[in-house]
Amino acid sequence: LPWEGYLTALKEGQFDLYLGETRLTGDFDPAPLLIPGGGLNYGRFSSPAVTSLVEAYQGAEGAARTTAAKALSAALIQQVPIAPLCFKNWSVLSQWGQLSALSATQQNLFYHFWSWEFG
Repeated sequence: LPWEGYLTALKEGQFDLYLGETRLTGDFDPAPLLIPGGGLNYGRFSSPAVTSLVEAYQGAEGAARTTAAKALSAALIQQVPIAPLCFKNWSVLSQWGQLSALSATQQNLFYHFWSWEFG
């Protein structure tokens, strides 16, 4: 399909298979993919149980967040509304206070790398 036709097919749910790239926010919130009306839920997946589990995950902190993530994952394995083909985690890990002037963007982890200060 031409690009405009592709976008129309997504919006109308008129496809057999959707292959796309998704970049989650830093908190790994899957809501746009999984809840009704979510901006990336092109397949119109709907499950009240999964929606409740997503909400529990969003509201949890610390060890409770890990527990909520496991419960959500277990539910998704049973229903399989999406099939991740590849997963990348663009992140920067350093000891606290050892890196400053980092200005990475969602599209470019090394944005303005030359201005980073180590020490």
